[in-house]
Amino acid sequence: MEMQLQPADAGNPFADFIPRDEFSKRAGITKRTAEVWAHERKGPKVTIIGGRAYYHLDDVRAWLDSLRKGDAKREPKSRRAA
Repeated sequence: MEMQLQPADAGNPFADFIPRDEFSKRAGITKRTAEVWAHERKGPKVTIIGGRAYYHLDDVRAWLDSLRKGDAKREPKSRRAA
């Protein structure tokens, strides 16, 4: 699945930002997971504008590149105690 990361209006300085719900939908995660990632400083950088979370498309691209290269922070899988 390819993420389309093109701004809607190149003349608008806010066109390069997508809201959290759109990021979540494109990434195939829940909005709550995106909130947790932001709190734990995982995933792309978050910008707060007017009390709402937005993701700059360049930050999303950089994060995706880091995943592809294996540089992103990942949680170790927990093991059950035997």
